[in-house]
Amino acid sequence: MAHRCNYKVSLEIQSGRIIATYIAEWKNKRLDVLKHTLELNGKETIEARDNLRYVNLGGWLVAFPDEKETMYYYSYGNSKVVLSPYEEWNKMPSIYYDIEKENNLINDLKGFYPEYKYLINKLEKSEINGYKEIYKYIQLAYKYPQKLSQMEWLIENKQENIITETNLKKGLSVEVVNYIKEHKDIDHLYIKAIELALKTNAKYWDCHDAVCYFLGDLKLREYLDKQNTNVYYYKDYKKMCLKLKKDFNDPYWRYPKNIFKMHDKLMKELENIKKLEEKERMKKIADSIKLKEKYSKKHTLNVDDLVFYFPYDLEDIKNQAKVLNQCLITCDYHIKYANSEKILVFIKHDNKPYATAEITKNKSIKQFYLNEKDREKCHPSETLYDKLHLFLNSLPKQINI
Repeated sequence: MAHRCNYKVSLEIQSGRIIATYIAEWKNKRLDVLKHTLELNGKETIEARDNLRYVNLGGWLVAFPDEKETMYYYSYGNSKVVLSPYEEWNKMPSIYYDIEKENNLINDLKGFYPEYKYLINKLEKSEINGYKEIYKYIQLAYKYPQKLSQMEWLIENKQENIITETNLKKGLSVEVVNYIKEHKDIDHLYIKAIELALKTNAKYWDCHDAVCYFLGDLKLREYLDKQNTNVYYYKDYKKMCLKLKKDFNDPYWRYPKNIFKMHDKLMKELENIKKLEEKERMKKIADSIKLKEKYSKKHTLNVDDLVFYFPYDLEDIKNQAKVLNQCLITCDYHIKYANSEKILVFIKHDNKPYATAEITKNKSIKQFYLNEKDREKCHPSETLYDKLHLFLNSLPKQINI
């Protein structure tokens, strides 16, 4: 069977790529189960042995080669649980790396990439931890070599969070760079907060809170305090405004005098639109079903005291579903019938719903039920089946309704 194992990681650099090999250990057995490769161009590959498996109950498990015939199962109590291959989970076992190995690898990176030695030294002194995070910055420096000195300057000034793919690609404006220089007392400035501060001339921390907690709106915190509500309620209100195409730049909509009344008003407006749309949708369905009337009347058949026919009225379908406790509406059979995706046959006795059948275009019976309130007694008798076959035999070879 598969086992819970201890894992060790072997770290090495090959041709500029960082390769982490995961080694599973159980008793006296060892097996390389996964290889994680990072490349300078940003490519990341993960290769896992089939022996590495995962199950919710047991976590990551490994079956060693001599146990391969039982590797797909994990015993849990008296039951056996099927294990999923790595590809179905697309994540790696949690590993605590050996600090000494990580430091050795980082030193090796300095030797392999002397042009990034100064950058790596700065990163080691910052709050960036681990070879993976450091390698991400090396990847960015490789992709944007002209921004290397700026990256080093940002890290030295504790602004490494500004170093992102987006910011490097777009470039930092002179105004943003000057703002960082003027606010050296604040670590880890947020680029969007800086941009808002430059736009409004407001204090940085007001802009930071506005961007992080108040949808980038400097006035919103004070407004919500006065309205005695929170940003989540406001988000819901804003979502409705945008959905109804209100001009959210207009203070009338952006900061309503009473957000609760306006919220309820918009909600009712949306409900009315939804009802109207549903009414129009049902009319289209009803019209499509009505188009089947001519075909239905042509092929209606009376067999003894029963009438067999194709429905051509939406209200008739609703009534059939209600009287026979069938899911014709709740499971969208009326829509599928209107779109000719399904074919329904109704059977009535004394002009009252008696049974419903679903058939195919070549007249095979897919489903056939009487009143489904009692599931044990809803199946048709052989006699009723015979009568349905009489109806089917009266139809053309291919049904086209």
